[in-house]
Parts: sequence; structure tokens; C-alpha cells
Amino acid sequence: MGIPRKDVIEDDLFAAGPKLTKDFKEFYEVLLNISKLSRDIKLPSTSGASGGSQATGAEAVNTTKKLKEETAALTVQQKELAKVQAQIAATMAKTNDEYVKEVKTLENVKRSLKDKIALGERDAKQ
Repeated sequence: MGIPRKDVIEDDLFAAGPKLTKDFKEFYEVLLNISKLSRDIKLPSTSGASGGSQATGAEAVNTTKKLKEETAALTVQQKELAKVQAQIAATMAKTNDEYVKEVKTLENVKRSLKDKIALGERDAKQ
């Protein structure tokens, strides 16, 4: 007669690993998107003199517009990253709490089994 698995560890704890892996994959994808956006942003060059032509002014407007768009996209990605980080933190906290709970349950089962064995030995000697 052994200890049933469900008395030692909950099914939720087994499911936590794959869920955490999925969350980390999402986190990684968000980081890749942020990295890509960061590389794609081109800052305007400062090599021209202060008295540039109108073509340079138009280029500056286009560059500023593109910077604004890229910044907005980056902001969206950062918000997504924050959301994923919060999900990961919540999952990890829940997993840790469940782990501690399961360790305590296992200790109680072991203690109970030890007590039963001791009582059985005591009864056998009598």
C-alpha cells in the first residue's frame, strides 16, 4: 500500500511547467519585437549646418514623423511586455505557493506514515 500520487502533488503543479514555458515564449517574442523595433529606428543625422535647405527640413519632418510612429509602436510593445511580465510573476508566485503547500502536505503525509509505522511496531511488541 503506497501513498497515492494525488496526496503527494496536485495536478495543477504538473500543469504549471508547460504554462510557465508558454509564458516565457511569449515574453521572448515580445523582447524580439522590441529589439527589432529598436534596430529599425533611424535617428536624424546631425552632420548638416544649421542653415540647411528646405529639402533637409522636409526630410527632418519625415524623420520626425517616422520616429513618432516607431515610438508609438515601441510603446505598444513595452505595454505588452509589462503585461507578459505581470502574468509570469503571477504564475511564478502561484507556482511557488502551490509548491510550498505541496511540500507541507508531503511532510504531513510522511509524518503520518511514520506515526502509523511506530504505532504498528508498538502494537506488534505488545
